[in-house]
Amino acid sequence: MPDIEVQIKTLDGSQVEITGEIPVADFETERASALKTFGERADIPGFRKGHVPDDIISKHIGESAILHEMAEYALKKAYPDILIKNKIDALGEPKITLTKLATGNPLGFKILTSVMPKIVLPDYKKIAAGIPKPEKEEATDEEVKNVIDEVRKARATDKASGKKQEQETDATRANKSGILDAEGKPIQKKEPELPELTDEFAQSLGDFKSVSDLEAKIKENLTHEKEYRARDKRRAEIAEKILAESDFAVPDPFVKSETVKMLGRLKDDVARAGVEWSAYLTQANKTEDALAKDMRPEAEKRAKLQLLIHEIAAKEHITPDKEILEHEIKHIMEMHPDADISAVNAYVASILTNEAIFKFLET
Repeated sequence: MPDIEVQIKTLDGSQVEITGEIPVADFETERASALKTFGERADIPGFRKGHVPDDIISKHIGESAILHEMAEYALKKAYPDILIKNKIDALGEPKITLTKLATGNPLGFKILTSVMPKIVLPDYKKIAAGIPKPEKEEATDEEVKNVIDEVRKARATDKASGKKQEQETDATRANKSGILDAEGKPIQKKEPELPELTDEFAQSLGDFKSVSDLEAKIKENLTHEKEYRARDKRRAEIAEKILAESDFAVPDPFVKSETVKMLGRLKDDVARAGVEWSAYLTQANKTEDALAKDMRPEAEKRAKLQLLIHEIAAKEHITPDKEILEHEIKHIMEMHPDADISAVNAYVASILTNEAIFKFLET
C-alpha cells in the first residue's frame, strides 16, 4: 500500500481522528480479493463455491456489497501503515466511517481511535516519602485470647444434644429456645460446654506442641495481619496522592477492560456464595449494563493507576522477576489448563509489577 496522505486531529479523551483517501487505483486492486471472497461464500445455483465467474458474482452480489468488501480489505492494509508512518500509539478497535464509496473514485474514510495518553508523572518518590511508615503494632494478649475463645466455642459440645428428638410442639419449640421445660415451666438455657484449654487441646488443632506454642503462633499471625493492613493502608494513600497529582484522560478501552474485570470478579463472588447471577441482578434491581455503568468511575480510577504504574516501571526499569513470573504462570496453567496463556502472562506480570513498584516506593 503506497503512502496515504491523512489529516490527524487530536481530540479530548485520549482520542485522535484520522481522515484521508485511498487513491482509486489502489482501491481498485482490492476488487479481485473481494470477488474471490464472495465467490467462496456465495451459493449460486449451477456453480460450485469458489468456481463462480466474476461477472456472475458481481451480478448476484451487487456493486455496493463488493465496494464495501473492497473497502474492508483496503483499510485493513492501510490502517497499520498509517499508524506507523504517523507514530500513532493506537489502542483497541478503531471506529471507521466511510466518507466516500463509489465505483471509479478514491476511498474516503474517517477513523476514530483511542491512543496512549501523554503521561507526565508527578514526583512519586517525594509523594511516597511524605507518607509516614506505620509503627509496628504487635497483637495484644486480649486479641490472642479472643481468637482462642472463638476456637473453643467452635469446638464446644452440648450435653443435651444426644437426647432423643422430641415431637415438635409449642412447648418443645419454646424449650429449644431455653424458655420452658417439657412441663411448661421456665428453665435456664444451658450454655455449651467449652473444651478445657490444655496442651492436648492445642495439639488437636494442628501443628502446635502446647498452649503457649498455640498462643505464640496466633500472636505471630495476628501481628502479621496488622502489618499487612497497615502496609496496604499506606500503599492506598500513596496511590491516592499520585492519582490526585496526575492529570490525563484514561483511554476508553482501558476503562472498559477494567470494568469487565470488575464484573468478572463480582460474578465469581456471587457464584461462590451459591447465588445465580440472574437472581443477584433481580435482587439488586439492576441490569448488567447498569452495574457496569455504576462501576465505571472506580474502573477509570483503577485503569489510571495501572497506566501510572506502567509508566513508573518503564522509567525506573522495573520488571517482574523472570523465575517467579514463569513459576506463577505454570501454577495457574496447571490449575486452569484451558486458560489463555497470553492473558495469564499479562495478568501475572501486572500483579508482580504492581508489587515491585510499591516495594520500590516503600523504601
